[in-house]
Amino acid sequence: MLRDLIQSLEKWLDAPTRKSLILRGARQVGKTWLVRDLAKRRNLDLVEINFEKNANAKSIFEKSLDPNDIKSSIELELDRVINWDRALIFFDEIQDCAKAITSLKHFSDSKSGLPVIGAGSYLGMIDGQADSVSQPIGYVDELTLFPLSFSEFLRASNPHALLWDGFLQPEKIPRHIHEKILEHYRDYLYVGGLPEVCSAWFALKAEGKNIKERTIHVRDLQLNLLALYKSDFAKYHARDALNIARTWGIIAEQLSKSFLCVNRFSFKGQIPSKRDYKAFENYFSHLEACGLIYRSYVLHHPTYPLMAHKKESFFKAFYFDVGLLLAQINFEYSALNPGRDIIYKGPLAENYVATELARKRIPLFSYIKENSSAEIEFLVQKDGDVLPIEVKNNNTQAKSLAWFRKFFEPKLSFKLSNKMGSLEPGIVHFPIYACENLIQTYLKDL
Repeated sequence: MLRDLIQSLEKWLDAPTRKSLILRGARQVGKTWLVRDLAKRRNLDLVEINFEKNANAKSIFEKSLDPNDIKSSIELELDRVINWDRALIFFDEIQDCAKAITSLKHFSDSKSGLPVIGAGSYLGMIDGQADSVSQPIGYVDELTLFPLSFSEFLRASNPHALLWDGFLQPEKIPRHIHEKILEHYRDYLYVGGLPEVCSAWFALKAEGKNIKERTIHVRDLQLNLLALYKSDFAKYHARDALNIARTWGIIAEQLSKSFLCVNRFSFKGQIPSKRDYKAFENYFSHLEACGLIYRSYVLHHPTYPLMAHKKESFFKAFYFDVGLLLAQINFEYSALNPGRDIIYKGPLAENYVATELARKRIPLFSYIKENSSAEIEFLVQKDGDVLPIEVKNNNTQAKSLAWFRKFFEPKLSFKLSNKMGSLEPGIVHFPIYACENLIQTYLKDL
């Protein structure tokens, strides 16, 4: 599958002032595959060392952190002679080897031209631990890989040219094309964007498997991945592993309660003896460090700058992959049918939009009026103004948006729904699957 980040990797590789690269991203988002694909595209000799699979590889850095010494030790460890003029060093799961992280600085300093990439699923777990890891801050470039976006998912489905053109220009889309793209959007909500799951979905479709066979197989993969993530909690935070896993599950449960308003995460009564944010703080920090959740801070005062009104304990949490969210709550594929009036579809749409904003590095904020049902799913700030984004699943009525526009007079407002888009005075309405298009058109400079 073609990933958008490959362009950024190639740009990094060709940069005249290239430093070593840290590639971040949650487990199973495709970091290893992407680096291997880069080496293949550029005809480079990939020198790959995975510190999770090969604990002995840590000995490479025992003698010295000088790049020339490291190269000799790598050849000894791998038992091969390497043409370093055509090589790409890849340290995978680098968070398991502190000295390998430190070595990235020395590779950058050496200016040897040798490209070096360190990738890790849990690098966030060691950020700030200066006592155990010498952080190469300022000496490395950084990129982050997320699960497939909807556009990447749609492209991987090998869509008809008319379908792809309609997605790229949603403001001109015919109704029958709109409905076809909505079918792919519903598939994406169920499958999500983890490469292994997406590949299985498309492979089974190519084999002619019926929808029941495909959904059962995909759900089994998702449940296995959920178990894998939870086992990782025990590896990196053994003492709190059970509570971290429980908190992750509670996030999914509480999203189902958000269909009437933007509710913040409720702490009381969830885990025995854990009653407030302070008791949950480490669990949320762990989940964020693993890249498994995003927090949207709920504001009562939606004025610029938004960060000034943020309260650490007042937030809503979303899953990094909407497919895993559905697997966590055992939400069936058939329930996504447009004829099924299931209220939980609203939070699903909201979680989808949260992932699209997060992958573009747009800070997440929501709004709820005190002592009122008026709420706005997302707020973004641009050019000194606060712009609302209303997310609707099945209808285009946006009473909260109308109230917000009247009271706060934003220069521009956005609406995302399952309906076809339109442009009204002051309101830009996109189909929900075109969230990325909206961001690129109106919010790309954030």
